[in-house]
Amino acid sequence: SVLPYWREQLARVDRLEAMRLIPQLGGDNLFGWLRHKASSSSGPTGLFHQALQWKSEFPNCVLLVQVGDFFEAWGVDAVMLVQWCGLNPMSRKPRAGFPVIAANLQQTLDSLTRADLSVAVFVQTGQPGAAKQPRVLRQIVTPGAPTYLHGHELRKSRDEAGGEFAEGRPYIA
Repeated sequence: SVLPYWREQLARVDRLEAMRLIPQLGGDNLFGWLRHKASSSSGPTGLFHQALQWKSEFPNCVLLVQVGDFFEAWGVDAVMLVQWCGLNPMSRKPRAGFPVIAANLQQTLDSLTRADLSVAVFVQTGQPGAAKQPRVLRQIVTPGAPTYLHGHELRKSRDEAGGEFAEGRPYIA
């Protein structure tokens, strides 16, 4: 079921696209996403199983997980992306994402931290295109430390490598 912390966050939702996702929540996991909507009938497997483990470690963080060329979020976390970042849900389900580009990530983190949310960013560390990608927690971004320090690892745009930081941002390692 949805944790009390996330019930409080859901009570703040007022964007129509985000409000439409809330009835799909409830579920039997920390994302508040019904298991039959998220995985096989035998229970979560693969990436979703791993993401549930991370959510249990960081229950009050929005999880952004790199999946190929996108960062994705599920359940309550996706509702927060739709509400605070202006993203659209994928297939009208509590699932949202955006391309892995440094500026997109920082913009998303800025929107979430301005809404007083903390974010755990998980990135892929394997060879691009490999079937099973290892992922690691790269950083937890908070309202007090909203700058993603690893933007140099991401593309600036669809065609460039590297990243850039906004001037005047707090850098806390």
